[in-house]
Amino acid sequence: MLLGCGRYLLSLRYRVRLEGLDVLQAEVARARERGRGVLVLPNHPAFMDPALLCTHLAAFDLRPLADSHQIHRPWLRPVAALTGCISLPDLRRDGLSARDQVREALDGCAAALARGENVLLYPSGGLSRDGATHLGGNSGAYRLLQAVPDCGLVLVRTRGLWGSSFSWAAGEPVLGRALLRGLVSLLCHGLFFLPRREVRITCALPSRRPMPGEGVRPYNALLESFYDADGGEKACPQILFPWRAEVPSGAGTGAVSARMAATPPPLAAADREAVLRLLAEASPLGPEWGSLKEDQRLDTDLGLDSLALTELAVRLEERFGHAPASLEGLRTVGDCLLLAAGQMPEAATAEAPEEPSPWLDAVRARPARALSLPDAPNLPLVMLRQLRRAPSRPLLADNGRILTARAFWIRAVALSLHLRRRLGSGQRVGIMLPASSAACVAWLAVLLAGQTPVMLNWTTGPRNLGHCLRLAGVRHILSARALLDRLEGSGLREAAGEAGAAWLPLEDTAASLSPCLRLEAACRALLSLAGIEGCAVPRKLSRPAAILFTSGSSAAPKGVPLSHDNILANCRDVAAILALDSHDAMLAMLPPFHTLGLTGNIVLPLCFGVPVVFHANPTEGARLDAVCRRWRPTLLVAAPTFLDGMLRQARPGDLASLRVAFVGAEACPQRLYDDFARLSGGLLCEGYGVTECSPVISLNLPTDARTGTIGQPLPSVRTAIVSVQEPRQRLAAGETGLLLVRGPNVFGGYLGQGSDGGPASPFLHLDGEDWYCTGDLVRADSDGHMTFAGRRERFVKLGGEMISLPQMEAVLGRHFMAPAGQEGPVLAVDALEEEGQTVLVLFTTLPLEREEANAVLREEGLSALYMLRRVRRLAALPLLGSGKVDYRSLRALAMQEGQGV
Repeated sequence: MLLGCGRYLLSLRYRVRLEGLDVLQAEVARARERGRGVLVLPNHPAFMDPALLCTHLAAFDLRPLADSHQIHRPWLRPVAALTGCISLPDLRRDGLSARDQVREALDGCAAALARGENVLLYPSGGLSRDGATHLGGNSGAYRLLQAVPDCGLVLVRTRGLWGSSFSWAAGEPVLGRALLRGLVSLLCHGLFFLPRREVRITCALPSRRPMPGEGVRPYNALLESFYDADGGEKACPQILFPWRAEVPSGAGTGAVSARMAATPPPLAAADREAVLRLLAEASPLGPEWGSLKEDQRLDTDLGLDSLALTELAVRLEERFGHAPASLEGLRTVGDCLLLAAGQMPEAATAEAPEEPSPWLDAVRARPARALSLPDAPNLPLVMLRQLRRAPSRPLLADNGRILTARAFWIRAVALSLHLRRRLGSGQRVGIMLPASSAACVAWLAVLLAGQTPVMLNWTTGPRNLGHCLRLAGVRHILSARALLDRLEGSGLREAAGEAGAAWLPLEDTAASLSPCLRLEAACRALLSLAGIEGCAVPRKLSRPAAILFTSGSSAAPKGVPLSHDNILANCRDVAAILALDSHDAMLAMLPPFHTLGLTGNIVLPLCFGVPVVFHANPTEGARLDAVCRRWRPTLLVAAPTFLDGMLRQARPGDLASLRVAFVGAEACPQRLYDDFARLSGGLLCEGYGVTECSPVISLNLPTDARTGTIGQPLPSVRTAIVSVQEPRQRLAAGETGLLLVRGPNVFGGYLGQGSDGGPASPFLHLDGEDWYCTGDLVRADSDGHMTFAGRRERFVKLGGEMISLPQMEAVLGRHFMAPAGQEGPVLAVDALEEEGQTVLVLFTTLPLEREEANAVLREEGLSALYMLRRVRRLAALPLLGSGKVDYRSLRALAMQEGQGV
């Protein structure tokens, strides 16, 4: 009955003529005798042809293979269920995480054909962009015919839909918008008087089936010749309104043409050759890598289907460290070269830069008001009371999606109810997610469930991850399938299993929420926003607001529990010294396992109600620039390494909205100050902190920023600079010593501290008080501005003199800089023990000679003890997730065979 109603409604707009229906009937009968179904392969000129086929061929019970993004719409889901749709992810949109689901969908189609069910599959895998059918290397139809060789087979050609609002003829079609325009057009024509579009559907048997060993490409060419036998589609006028008819001009192909014409950036000859060789290996056509051209298409010219494209993207990411935002961006050889250079966003927007998002236009149209921190005893209550002030305001944005304050709170409450009922309260729950709105929801939901969030680092390696899970007693880890798929082969999933921890992908968790739980969550969330806080916030919360881990760069990671008061102390200090207002918004990139990422990019903006736009990968400078151009944030919190990547690839205007950027976690070179001021017009403020202090200890204020310093201590923080050797004595201004810290932001002690084999206490007793010993060396001027001098452990004693390894790195870094297009640190100095002696070794990605580097050290006035004994050249320096050099991994490399000079 539903299909009959749909057919009648479609008849108000389309006059359909069926040809070859007897061919389909006969093929179904023959296949049924063999106990098999029929595979129906149509072309795909517009969104509307599946509806026309399913309604006019309803007697054959076709099971369509449909895009999961389309059929999961609420108003299409019931129809999809009734027609037995087989859900198929779009690899170009969903990326690498959907590979297994695509294979499962194709296996499901093969099983359905073997059971005698009829399947409708679009071999092109997407809408036509130019009226013709381009199958390239798409292998779905070929694989099914190989899997069920005795199934029936019918080809279907549709004519008359190219040029409609549901096609690419006039630009990218949006299904909901096109349906709305069609409804308005029907009403304007009085329902029954709208001129009907003539549609011809032709069913035919193929001239032949795939021959043994023929391969995908030749058979696809046969299918294309059938679909385009009469010269392909011609654009028919769109008669949407009685007073106007439009003839599309084929604008839908312009974007692809512009991409194909884009000139790829200069790459090193070796890197360019590596990309072309990967393409040649991936192509089933076997081309010579030297013959590939930038404008060749991956599908039609090289024969890559979606599955082959995912494998290619993985190999490119492994080789060059850049992953495409979506596979939709990889269409030509030139796109692959752009990806290798880390400049895909620039290529995608070179002709038509993405317009700024209006997400805060309504807020910024009103006068700015100062933001304040609500008074509350714990973080969830602070956030709830802040969200209550403006529940409809946009709060979080990533991947083009925007969450209002209300929607964010409802999602966190819903997840908390699920976690409480599944895991119980009092558990320690791991969170392994990149910077994203999902990370915000997960962290807050764990707290609302009465559990303790444990922030886990996926860059730490399987051994350290297993250590962290056992140390914290984690039994469940919240993560995302996209991240888990990218970590395949890293050993992390296996390490978690060995530690007794189970993975909980958020996608599966969200899908398992029952309607009753969703309704309860919405009621609890709305009542709490109305003032009944106990409906969502439990009376007893976990005392730690989060457990994080030290970097593990020189020893096994230590567990750092941070309380609500610890983190709130940092937030209250920010409220006292920074003037945040309702026009501010933040660009967030740091992962939440980094304490600056948790406090600076998640907790602080949520407590103040500052909108945040997230980008998951902090190493993608060009993409961060594009995000900044579109979403127009005013604040940025980053590590200097990640900011450097943005500045190197920024175009004029990309960073114009930024008024202040705060950097920490490593020393900030002078050129970043200069480049940031030139490209943004804003102010760069350097700060300093450690995980154990939640994390900020000192900060340069926008009103009194001093280049090269780490600023003054925060209002609630007390510091003491003491002698490195016992007995500890306070040092005068200008003297370099060990930094001690006291304040409400300082944690209470490490996990397992004081137990057998546990970490030693990091506190020292001075003047009758316990102080946290940072292990860092600083000096302060008469005004209290401190200058970082390095880690105590990064000093080595040679010839009776204390040699500063960070000082050597700073001197060499001023003379030897990264070449254009290369991101991240390019050199590091460490002290190694060899044959009972301490030797200084330079690790670098640059072609430096030892004599050349030592000459620079002499020119800078360093003593002869600052002498490099060896140079090791590496393809890239190992980095921690924060962007710092991983010295522990460097020492491990030094134990292996390597090139020395």
